[in-house]
Amino acid sequence: MNPSPVEVILGEDNPADARLIGLCLEGLRDPLSAQCYPSGRKLVQYLEARPASAGPMILFLDFFLREIEGPKVLSWLRQQPQFANTPVIMMSGSYLEEVMVRSYEFGGNYFLEKSTDPDKFFAEIKGILGYLLKVNAAREPA
Repeated sequence: MNPSPVEVILGEDNPADARLIGLCLEGLRDPLSAQCYPSGRKLVQYLEARPASAGPMILFLDFFLREIEGPKVLSWLRQQPQFANTPVIMMSGSYLEEVMVRSYEFGGNYFLEKSTDPDKFFAEIKGILGYLLKVNAAREPA
């Protein structure tokens, strides 16, 4: 049986970072679908309307997202039963310890610094996604 497609949701207001993550996704063989939301408000609206029966999801979330910042989106997300186990990768171009700590305090699973080195950023995203997709495949019913 083929694994269910994994929906990759991106809460990112920087078009260059969104494009780079999109390029990472194109290089993976696993079944993925991806959508980008440029503000926290639009992301929350989408998640509120997402059917509970929808397949697995991975969320990349910019810490300093417009309208509703990433930590507030994440706090809301963790209060929703259908998203309790959703893997969330918090991202920031600022590698301040406070930003990283807050990302984990609000329930993030990973913290990813948006590197100025596109190859490093690409490799980190690919590594995280590769791991999460393996975990998802292992959870699929036989």
